[in-house]
Amino acid sequence: MTLEGDLVRRIVGLERRLAEIEARECSWFGVRIRVQRSTDQTIPTGTWTAQSFDTVIFESKPSGASSQWSASYPTRLTCVVAGFYLVIAHARFYYNSTGSRGINLLKNGVGLVGNLYQTLATSSDNPALQIADMVNLAVGDYIETSVFQSSGGNLNTNQLSNNLYLEWVLLG
Repeated sequence: MTLEGDLVRRIVGLERRLAEIEARECSWFGVRIRVQRSTDQTIPTGTWTAQSFDTVIFESKPSGASSQWSASYPTRLTCVVAGFYLVIAHARFYYNSTGSRGINLLKNGVGLVGNLYQTLATSSDNPALQIADMVNLAVGDYIETSVFQSSGGNLNTNQLSNNLYLEWVLLG
């Protein structure tokens, strides 16, 4: 091999390595999404029910990566960059003074039970529930929000003022 050919090969190798480093550094920076529901959702009594979303409010992801939310799986956010995420979910139910209300996060369909949040219904307001957790995710893992109510009949979540959402941000 000639000196010139060896030099070209080394430069090409260094350019590839630099591109890999830049891609890795940029791939996680600013990964975030918020999805919300634009209509009420009926939640049956006594059953944990996945919240379904229909609108992406904002999303930031690596160039070329697929969306973290899909209408084909409207209850999920799917990880496209591995790491630790701060995940936040919010739900609000319409007023009903009977029973309790709850919210939980699920990773790959399994509840993060230690982070379950539940409250008793009150007679004066529409109960709002919020839950947050830091979750370690691999590419392809997904997060869902599950809500619960025990009013004795169907009860709707209340979408007014952007009350139904799921979001995350990659921490690193």
